[in-house]
Amino acid sequence: MIKKTIIISLILSMPLTVNAGFLDMNLAKRCHQLSIKLVETKELESNVFCAEKLYDASISAEMAGEAFTEDDNFTAKLDLQLAIKALNYSTVENCSEVAKIVNYKNELQDILLWIK
Repeated sequence: MIKKTIIISLILSMPLTVNAGFLDMNLAKRCHQLSIKLVETKELESNVFCAEKLYDASISAEMAGEAFTEDDNFTAKLDLQLAIKALNYSTVENCSEVAKIVNYKNELQDILLWIK
C-alpha cells in the first residue's frame, strides 16, 4: 500500500518538475537572445557610457541565462536585477538607442516576473 502511494505521488509530481524545467530553459533562451540584442544595440550606440552599460547588461543577461540552465533561480534573479540596473543608468543619459533600451529593460522585467 505504501509503495503504491509513493509511486502514485511520484507520477503526479512529474509534470510539475517537467514544467518547471521547461520554464527555466525557456527563460534561459530568452535571456540569451536578449543578451545578443543588447550587444547588437551596443554596436549602434554612439554614446560611450550607454554602450558600456549595454555591454554590462548583456553580460548580466547571459549570466542569468546560465543560472537558469543550472536551476539557480536566486542567482538568475540577481543577474537580471543587475542588467535592469545597468539599463536604468543608460536611460538617464542621452543614448541614441533609448527606445530599444527601454524595450529591453521591459523584457528583462518580464522575465523577472516569472521567477518564483
